[in-house]
Amino acid sequence: MNSKVDETAIDRSVPDVAASPPDPVVLARLLLEQLAAIPWVALGAIGTGFGVALLAFYFQSIDFMPPDIPSVLGASVFVAMLAFALGVWVVVSLVGPLWMYREMGLPPVVVADGQGAPRAAGLALPALQLLGVGLFLSLWIGVPAWRECRAYAGALLWIGAVLTLLGAAGWSWSEWRIQGMRPVWWKRLHRVLWVCVWAVLPVGALLALLWPGQGGEWWHLGLLAMLWLGVVVASAFLGRFPVWACVLMATVSFPAMVMLLSVAMGKPSLFPGKVAELAGIRSSKVIELRVPTSTCLLVQSALGTARADKPLNCDGSAWAAAHAQVLSTLGARWLIEIPLAGDQPQGRNGALQLTVPAEGLHITRQTPAAKSSAAHCNQ
Repeated sequence: MNSKVDETAIDRSVPDVAASPPDPVVLARLLLEQLAAIPWVALGAIGTGFGVALLAFYFQSIDFMPPDIPSVLGASVFVAMLAFALGVWVVVSLVGPLWMYREMGLPPVVVADGQGAPRAAGLALPALQLLGVGLFLSLWIGVPAWRECRAYAGALLWIGAVLTLLGAAGWSWSEWRIQGMRPVWWKRLHRVLWVCVWAVLPVGALLALLWPGQGGEWWHLGLLAMLWLGVVVASAFLGRFPVWACVLMATVSFPAMVMLLSVAMGKPSLFPGKVAELAGIRSSKVIELRVPTSTCLLVQSALGTARADKPLNCDGSAWAAAHAQVLSTLGARWLIEIPLAGDQPQGRNGALQLTVPAEGLHITRQTPAAKSSAAHCNQ
C-alpha cells in the first residue's frame, strides 16, 4: 500500500503566505470606478432622497412641516451636499493632526541596532495637541477677549496656560526619552509648529457640531472637553495603523457618535439642526426681525396674556422689531419662536411658536464696537 501523499491532492487555493493588507489607492480607484458607473441622474435622486430624509427628521423634531413641498424638494439636494461636507470636515479634522504628524516625519525611526522606539514616543502627538490648543486658547481667543473685557477671558487664559505648560512638558519629556532616534528638536521646530496648528481642527469641529448657538452651559463645556480629550488620548494608540485606516474608523464611527451625543444632550435633531443652520433654513440664535405692523399685531394677538422676553411695540411706525429665532424659512410662511419673559434665565421660560408671512420680513444685525483696551473694563 502506497503511503505517499499525492501532491496534487493538496488544496492549491490556500496561499503559502499571509494575505497583504488592501492598498488604499486601489480601494479608492475601485470606489471612483463604481461611482462613475452610476448615472448623474441617479446620484441626484440619491442626494434628493437623503436631503429630504434629513429635512423630514428636522421638521419632525420641531413638530412642523412646511406646506410648500416644492420648496422642500428644491432645498433637499443643497442640504444633502452640506451634510456630506460637514461630515467630511469633521472626519478630516479629527484625523488631521495624526496625518500632519506623520507627513512632517516626526515619528521616531528605528535605530541601527534594530531597537524600536520606546513607549514615550506615543506621547509626542498628544502633547503637541495640548500645546497647540493651549496656545490657540491663550493667544487667539484669550488675549482678544481680555482686550474686549469679556467675562470669560480670565478662565480662557488660565486654561490655555495650563494646556500649554502640560503640552510643552510632555513633548520635552518625549524628546528626552527618544534621543538619537530623530534629528535634534531645533531642526524640526517648524514641523512641530505645523502639527500645533492642525491640532486646533478637532476642537473647531467639535465646537461647530456641539456648541449651542444661544450659548452653552458648563455641562456643554465638560462634554466638549471629554470628547476632545478622548480624541487626544486615542491618537497615542493609533501609531501602528495607517492614516487611511484611521479615516475609515472615524467615518464609520461618526454616525454612532452623532446619535450618542444627540441622546446625551437631549437633542434628537442635533445633526439635522446644524445642517439646517448651515443651509439658512434655521437661525442659530434669537435674532432681530423687522416686521410690518400687520405681522406685529398677529404676534401680539398670539401672545395673549403672555409677555415676550423683549416687548413688542406695534403702535409706532409701519415697521416693528420682533426678537425671535427662525426655525424654518421654506415656503411663503416662516416658523418663528419667540422667547417668553419670566423669572427664569433667558431660554428657560418657554417660548411661543407661530407661522408668519414671509413677505415683508427683514433680518437686522448690528455689530457692536469692540473695545480696544482693557482699561475700559474698570469704567
